[in-house]
Amino acid sequence: IDVVGLHCLRSGDATTLIKHGDKVHQYNLQEGHGIIFENQEVLHARDGEVGDRILLRVWIERPA
Repeated sequence: IDVVGLHCLRSGDATTLIKHGDKVHQYNLQEGHGIIFENQEVLHARDGEVGDRILLRVWIERPA
């Protein structure tokens, strides 16, 4: 997987965590908002209750 996209379908209190290099960024995605990132360059996680929000996840692999 080369690129990951997250699109928020239902917002909640859960936070998306993105670590790039030494920095950790926190995002509380709201309904209709999204984020796209290079999967090989960052780590991503969530912090919050399971089922608190709904995200549409998209994984993209570049052709060889």
